[in-house]
Amino acid sequence: MILERNTALLFSIVTELAAAIEAERPAMIVSDAAEGYNPVHDLCRLIAGAAVASAGAGTQHYEYAVVESPDLPDADIVFELDDAAYAAKIESARRHAAMLPDVDDMLSQHGAEAYRVERFRRVADWTEISDAPALYERFGEERVAAHRYTRVIRRAEHIVPLRDALCAAVEKRACAF
Repeated sequence: MILERNTALLFSIVTELAAAIEAERPAMIVSDAAEGYNPVHDLCRLIAGAAVASAGAGTQHYEYAVVESPDLPDADIVFELDDAAYAAKIESARRHAAMLPDVDDMLSQHGAEAYRVERFRRVADWTEISDAPALYERFGEERVAAHRYTRVIRRAEHIVPLRDALCAAVEKRACAF
């Protein structure tokens, strides 16, 4: 979807999520932060933001650090997991470590105890995309060079046009009311 900039699929995902938000009226939705580490994480944040904006249900959009330090100094919501919830979270992370090698890296880098506290930061502007170099571009380049991928996902070429299409769709929907 990202490489092909498939807006039809993207819009269907946003529409489905927006409908669920309208029906359920949650107080908040929490998405991945856009960290430039994985384009799917960045796209998830855009999808959540577009759905919240489209739903008009008063739902607040928050994000959490996926691979960056979980200690968000500007977190708006902070709560400590009890022992059972923390143990379940760490056990689940370790169970998935074989499929997601980043889990071991994050636990090693930040320490398991850093994940005892959940920190969510309110998303002020879901359309914001960092200008910092995206790590996923470097990873993609390495994988293309190793003949594992045929193309590199580029922020400017792939993610920004998808974001812009979402912005236009949300604006069009807002003007329809």
